[in-house]
Amino acid sequence: MVLQCLTWIPHLVDQLVRSCITRKETVVSPLPEDVIIEILTRLPADFVLECRMVCTKWRKLISSPYFAEEHLKRVDQSTFVQLDCCISHLRKFNMLILDEAAQRGARLTKICVGSESSMTKYHPKLFGSCNGLLLFQGLMNRTTLFVSNPTTHEEITLSTPTQRGCPFGIFFHPTTRQYKLLFVQPVWQCYNYFIQTVGAKMWRQFTSFPYRPAWGVSAAISNGSLHWMVDHQYRRRYESGPCQHAIMVFNMDSENIRSMPHPGKVCHSIEHTDMQLLEVKGCLSFCYIDKRHNLIDIWELEDYANWAWIGKYKVNLDWDLKRYPFEFNLVNCQIELLSIQNGELLLAWNSRGLFWYHLEVNTVRKIQMTGMMHLRTTPFCYLRAAAHSETLVTLSEIAARA
Repeated sequence: MVLQCLTWIPHLVDQLVRSCITRKETVVSPLPEDVIIEILTRLPADFVLECRMVCTKWRKLISSPYFAEEHLKRVDQSTFVQLDCCISHLRKFNMLILDEAAQRGARLTKICVGSESSMTKYHPKLFGSCNGLLLFQGLMNRTTLFVSNPTTHEEITLSTPTQRGCPFGIFFHPTTRQYKLLFVQPVWQCYNYFIQTVGAKMWRQFTSFPYRPAWGVSAAISNGSLHWMVDHQYRRRYESGPCQHAIMVFNMDSENIRSMPHPGKVCHSIEHTDMQLLEVKGCLSFCYIDKRHNLIDIWELEDYANWAWIGKYKVNLDWDLKRYPFEFNLVNCQIELLSIQNGELLLAWNSRGLFWYHLEVNTVRKIQMTGMMHLRTTPFCYLRAAAHSETLVTLSEIAARA
């Protein structure tokens, strides 16, 4: 919506450049730097990258860390989606961006992430996102990790601290101004946790803990901490009582890990696989998919210090089968909740597709999948998503500050 309202800005910049460039020297007349920043930080990232060609002054300005941070504050948030289908001859990881500004409604559009050689060789899977940077682990070589910026087409390759384990988070520390990675290693009856500053290349084990985050789920960041649902699948699936240790919390400053209860009633551990955490405008939301009653219960953490939750929404999943048909089976009943933006819940329903569900007026709209006709009716065997923003933050600058 913001970008649609500011379509006049590219034309303004074009006229500005045309009128200010002299014939003898490629120099733009000295507009105040704050005015230039005010204009350029409102533009889409790809247009800003083209503006680096205007003159040396603009190139230096746009390449500065300060400009990248100011631009990131104003850029619209989108959703990055990685999905795969269950048919072997179609199997290929699709990297997609949810485009809400499309003229014919929301649609998923393919994008290029990382080098073609690394995509083909390692088949990377998404494990996290932060400020436009994406974290992947190689499926074919699990000791290889990637941090990628799709906007600047940069990529960093690094090794895991151990042969076993997986990454489970990437975050920006506001005090140190550094990006950090988290990694978990399974050991006998507990888990070892490691941390690394992006660009430093050295991992540090900072604690051990009896639980691990749910596998492959992006963290919900709120109040200076990262949050995940705890993975209880390694225990007896129908035992009672893991609810007091259902949510795992990592504090950025203290690097302390603790577990907290989920809201609602005490349940069996099998039901925890239908629970998810989302971050909504800096607040933590808890979602429970009640498949027996075709409902989604959404709670909001009202008081973080006292861990006090309130029920916020109930989403009815009894949708029109004629309009959104699907064949009923256990695989096709899988539902992933991806994000909540502007009062709408983004969810993926296997074999039915991806949808926006408006939480206030209870309406549903389906998202088009541009260039992927076979995926409209084919079940997903793999789908991950994370909040994403086009960022001018360069990985070379991050590595230099590490």
